[in-house]
Amino acid sequence: MEQNLSIFHKLSDLYRDDINPNLVEVLFTQDDFDCAVKLLLNGPLGSTIVLSLSESARQSVTILGMNQIQSPLYFSVHDDIIDNATRFIHLPQYWLCFVSEFFFKEVINRLIVTTHHSQ
Repeated sequence: MEQNLSIFHKLSDLYRDDINPNLVEVLFTQDDFDCAVKLLLNGPLGSTIVLSLSESARQSVTILGMNQIQSPLYFSVHDDIIDNATRFIHLPQYWLCFVSEFFFKEVINRLIVTTHHSQ
């Protein structure tokens, strides 16, 4: 059974004016097979984007040269949805940008990625 937990307001509280103005909802979803984040976007291209964060996300993590369990982007379906959602909310900004460019305003994405790569 799929569970959904809205995390939009928590992200908005943390990142205030940096949040993409077209982002209207963020749901952390979890079922027996996958953990994912659903982004609901407003605007001319209003759409829903689903981003996998568990077993099916292994390939992208492997490309980064990390063991999946070491990756901050790996979320287990065996963990509680509240624990997973809380951990996702508190990922460093760079990892949120890595997951999707739709979390933040474009200029903020560039700033976060540039800062991360210059360290």
